[in-house]
Amino acid sequence: MAIILNEFSLTGQFRDLDSFYHNLKEVILIIRSIKNYNIEILKSYNFYNSNITQTNVLNDLLKNKNEEIRGLKSEISKIINDPFWEASPKHNCSDTYNCLYTNLNCMYGLAEAVENIKTVISFKHLDFSLSPINVNKNNNSIAIDNIYDVDSLIVFLTNNVDNVLIPYVENSLDYLPNKKLTDSLLKFKDVENSWKGISHEEQIASYKKWGNIVAKFNFWRLNNVITNRNNRDIFSKQVNNRTCYLSIDTENGTFELFNHNGNHLGEFNFRFERTQNIRTHAINLY
Repeated sequence: MAIILNEFSLTGQFRDLDSFYHNLKEVILIIRSIKNYNIEILKSYNFYNSNITQTNVLNDLLKNKNEEIRGLKSEISKIINDPFWEASPKHNCSDTYNCLYTNLNCMYGLAEAVENIKTVISFKHLDFSLSPINVNKNNNSIAIDNIYDVDSLIVFLTNNVDNVLIPYVENSLDYLPNKKLTDSLLKFKDVENSWKGISHEEQIASYKKWGNIVAKFNFWRLNNVITNRNNRDIFSKQVNNRTCYLSIDTENGTFELFNHNGNHLGEFNFRFERTQNIRTHAINLY
């Protein structure tokens, strides 16, 4: 199954190449994040010829001498080059696929998305700044998830980590097997700096939000029994054939790690770097 790059989200809407570059970095992060799982990113044969400004197409970036853009040329090539969904389309033109963005009845990216995992990735575009997108297949409305920024990526991953997304990592038994993914999200959203200058109540809400994101994307699952026994959210997972436990410290914006007996193993930031705080308390398992 695959996610489709939405060719209708590039219509020359960017003012210049620099403004497109800022959005390109976000789209590349989205693509890298999706590729942490065994899901293909497919695009149209003609995607390379999509307009990014009124006078430039996507393929022009490969000739651009801007240092930052040159550093992303390998990533741009991956966006432009195969795999292409037209090579083996899953949708059939014996069916009709209608949407607001084209007069075609088939053979476009949103139609192909209907027959995959009903998800597209879009560049920044006024027509594609919400999710879902509706496509009518034979007059039946189909909702297509639209990943158009990092926040919508997080929503998609959160909703699908247990079913559509199959982990494709070197060792799913590590404490943070998807550390590279979650670190990149934390960095892109500048999470730690966002905690400065806000109230403690706002900090607590952000600690809980990002702690849950990092835990869930690394296959920790909320353990309702242990949570209820300790009056705090506690996650669990198997590491080296032992059940370990993880909780969010809402005072410090950190994780606390516990072994299979509930004994404290240390405090870690959300990048899973050990902090200097030394604690000896345990959690109640029984």
